[in-house]
Amino acid sequence: MKCQVCKHDNNSSAAYCKNCGSPLKSHKTCKSGHNYDASLNECPYCPSPNTMGSQETLIDSGHSASDKTMISPSKPRLNPQNMGQSHNSDKTMIFTPGPSSAPAPGKRKLVGWLVTFDLDPAGNDFRLTVGKHKIGRGSNNEVMINQQGVSESHATLLYRAGRFLLKDELSVNGTFVNGEMAEDTIELFNGDIITVGAIDLKLIII
Repeated sequence: MKCQVCKHDNNSSAAYCKNCGSPLKSHKTCKSGHNYDASLNECPYCPSPNTMGSQETLIDSGHSASDKTMISPSKPRLNPQNMGQSHNSDKTMIFTPGPSSAPAPGKRKLVGWLVTFDLDPAGNDFRLTVGKHKIGRGSNNEVMINQQGVSESHATLLYRAGRFLLKDELSVNGTFVNGEMAEDTIELFNGDIITVGAIDLKLIII
């Protein structure tokens, strides 16, 4: 092949002149800056648009209805009255809490504790609520102390009108408050020590 610049003869397969280095064939430059033979329809160094099309990333701007959280005004709202009823499980239901319910009937307000370390080194405590609490060895007592020296029904502790009152129930060994025997019904105060048998119970008032 003859060079058009210096007229030097070159091999037919040569792309550039061996003498002056000029290109022997006309060429094109693609958008990426590649030089290639002008006889080709597209750059051999760049990916083909046909193959790119099959790998194109699709951006879906829409969503199907099943992907959304639906608030259906036609469905009943979830509330304590209809919680047991069946609902369409594929919909998210909005629960609007109502006013707080009233305390359960018969439930009494907590007013204090009796605390002792004589039954267990880690401690024991007995909840005290408004009303009467029986202290004794029997299983029917609210404060059950199954120990020698404690009578079946030993004493009664009553909380009424903001006051704690203690009465011995004719126990065999008596009931003591701060080391003194309780002969009659007496009023108790925070920190007082009630002794039944060999067990000391400290009153904690809240």
